[in-house]
Amino acid sequence: MPMSKTAPRRLLAAERSEKVLELRKAGATYLQCGKAVGVSEVRAFQICKERLAEINSRCQEETAEMRTLSRERLTLLLIKLTPSINSGDVQAIKEARQIDESMRRLLGLDAPTKVAPTTPDGTKEYEYGGRITADDIAAYAGAIRSALRAEDTVASEAPEQPVGPPQADA
Repeated sequence: MPMSKTAPRRLLAAERSEKVLELRKAGATYLQCGKAVGVSEVRAFQICKERLAEINSRCQEETAEMRTLSRERLTLLLIKLTPSINSGDVQAIKEARQIDESMRRLLGLDAPTKVAPTTPDGTKEYEYGGRITADDIAAYAGAIRSALRAEDTVASEAPEQPVGPPQADA
């Protein structure tokens, strides 16, 4: 027959496990924790490990509940915005995009983008050898100057655009 949750042995074990965890959090060794509650060093370690697993499990459950609640809130906000979105309200559309972004982050749908470092011209993967030499810096500076000159050339060839609002013909 299983032991009652309020059986004296079970209550003592719960108190002992709380004491071990508190001592461990305060910086005591497993040996010190064990001596304080009358168990071996190995048992103090096991108690600590069990309690931390319980806490971790509880945290995971609470996180899942919070994620569900947040998802429901975001969905409700989106539903409330739907009529305004359908009528073309630009502000409502912006809000919906922000809600969608929050939802994707909450659910982990946006995978991180892997970025591989390349040379300044982007043609080959950059290989860091541990030291950057003066020649490396000069080569990178030259590549940057070339890229800037190319941008200036493209910009100078573009037709001049008038600045300001269009003028009405008189």
